[in-house]
Amino acid sequence: MKILWFEDFGGGLNEQLIAIEIFRNLIPIERFYSDYDPGIDISIELPRLFKKYTPHQIYICKSYLEWDNIYKQYKEDFDIAIIGINGSMFNTPQHRKPIDTHDFDRKVGFYIYFQLLKSGIKDENLAFFTGDADLLYAFMQTCKEILFDPPKYTFQKKSDDIEVLREWIEVKANLWTKQLSITGKGNYNVQEQNFHIAKPAIIFTEGKTDWQHLKNAQKKLNIILDIFYHEDIKEIGDSILLRDCEVYAKVFQQTPLIFIFDRDNPQIINKVSESDKGYKYWGNNVFSFAIPIPDHRRNYENISIEFYYTDNEIATEDLAGRRLFLTSEFDERSGNYKQNPIIHVGNQHKLRGVTKREKSKIVDSDIGVFNMEGQNIALSKAMFIENVGQDIFPFDKFEFEPFRKIFEMIEKILQNTDKDAERVGAADHKGRVGKLGGECQRLCRPPLDAADELG
Repeated sequence: MKILWFEDFGGGLNEQLIAIEIFRNLIPIERFYSDYDPGIDISIELPRLFKKYTPHQIYICKSYLEWDNIYKQYKEDFDIAIIGINGSMFNTPQHRKPIDTHDFDRKVGFYIYFQLLKSGIKDENLAFFTGDADLLYAFMQTCKEILFDPPKYTFQKKSDDIEVLREWIEVKANLWTKQLSITGKGNYNVQEQNFHIAKPAIIFTEGKTDWQHLKNAQKKLNIILDIFYHEDIKEIGDSILLRDCEVYAKVFQQTPLIFIFDRDNPQIINKVSESDKGYKYWGNNVFSFAIPIPDHRRNYENISIEFYYTDNEIATEDLAGRRLFLTSEFDERSGNYKQNPIIHVGNQHKLRGVTKREKSKIVDSDIGVFNMEGQNIALSKAMFIENVGQDIFPFDKFEFEPFRKIFEMIEKILQNTDKDAERVGAADHKGRVGKLGGECQRLCRPPLDAADELG
């Protein structure tokens, strides 16, 4: 059974205590006492215990951004979801909020609930688990007013409700196990401790076409990697992508996140790559790098994804006579096209300092290149990759081998994820036994007494 748990653990909520109270019918309670390390983030430690002692998987999201990543990968795969309402412990950047409201994080659980319903998960497999009874009551009243069925299962963070929630989860697990025995799918042997939680890395890029170039090149090169592209339809830019990278790195990510930057801004390059290994590990399973320099661009300074193609490929005209241009094809002072002066660039200031070959940048339809009739003969970047991706003549003979360097860097990161996490993120286990023992003395009370502390 695959479990999604959205909880920001605000209000001083004890991660280990609440995990024991909710899941001790699935994981033997003595395993929590002997094998759970309270010094390691619950997003790491609880999935490890699930993997070791149960046939189930759990994904923990502490913020909307974490949930958004996991949802895009597994939205149709979750069997049940436990949803906290308030996610205010982690502020969602304004540009990443799906709804423009000042209290989005305070009510984010409601948004997640509706998205899970839209993905096909039945209401009977969704449960609210919250300490904000007033907010939940108001939500249920609103559902009734708009003639929408209120959620079937709602639990407050108090002893009686937690006991019922625990039993609800156990019933769902038993039904899943029974179904597994009927269908014969899966081979789960707890004694072998041989469970696997898939962790495809998520790739983030600067531009709305960058990920399309990578996805297409991966297909053309027949490269098999456990990766998933964040298919953003908006132009992000390096500064916002860097900010996103920094935000994600503040909280542990259950799946590796890899942020890929263009190699055209020295200040950004120095922040997102390390010279010794070519990429940077930020901690919390977050990585970044600037795209490597292709062999045919050795002396170039402004490498964007389009420069992985040759100049001839970049200059390919579509059937309407439109194409991408390079800034080096224009005269900086006049803005005229060097091979035909009656053609000129639309935004002349875009040529400043980049008309030498090694400083070239892409000129597309947004900048504009105009003929003597005033027609824009520059192709958009979006149309360029659409033509390349669909093998539309004459874009059907392109060479993709230069892209292999990017995938080799991604593969290098994936091969070193565990090593980097151990070196940067994992604390020394020594000395924690005494601390855990002290916690156990407090936790080893009758279950309902312990649960009363949760408020």
